[in-house]
Amino acid sequence: MKGNGKEIIKAYGGFSDRYKTINFELVLQYLLYEFLSFLPKNAKILDAGCGPGRDALTLSEEGYEAVGIDLTPEMIKLAKESGPDIDFHVRDLRKTEFDEASFDGIWANASVIHIPKQEIGIVLKEFARILKPSGILFVSVLKGEGERAHLMKYFYEGELAVSFYDKDEFSVELERNGFRVLRCLEDADDHDEWLNFICRKKQ
Repeated sequence: MKGNGKEIIKAYGGFSDRYKTINFELVLQYLLYEFLSFLPKNAKILDAGCGPGRDALTLSEEGYEAVGIDLTPEMIKLAKESGPDIDFHVRDLRKTEFDEASFDGIWANASVIHIPKQEIGIVLKEFARILKPSGILFVSVLKGEGERAHLMKYFYEGELAVSFYDKDEFSVELERNGFRVLRCLEDADDHDEWLNFICRKKQ
């Protein structure tokens, strides 16, 4: 099982080209526009865990000011090739290096699933720090219990360490770390069940 940061970077870097070709359009389009419905048209949005830049590029094409960060250098290289006019950076979700109140919204799609449960509060506090007052966060997690090795069937022939949550458990984490849950949208695919939270930063 791959669990620490260096192993996650190595794993995602190894299949970055394959990851770029995967199309999750139907569900993601619905979730993305649900998230955007809470934001002004000119919003500045951070794609936190942007991978090869697909969602950041969509945000930019829709007229938003998009910024993307990812821990994997290979992913950021692909992102910069796809969106040369978008700011992409190799950065850690636990310490993004942005100023306080930098963003109107944060889109964290499947990007916190490898964060150990004992560190999820660090990430959520960092999200709250860099969001503007009443800013909007979208964050998705895998539905389940505990922390365990999980087969990443979409794009990687191997197991990575993943944190699973039920709705109440993750709602408590969000409330504890500066957010009010507005909506929780559940969906499932052939492999996994997901909890998709839309939240507002508390005043």
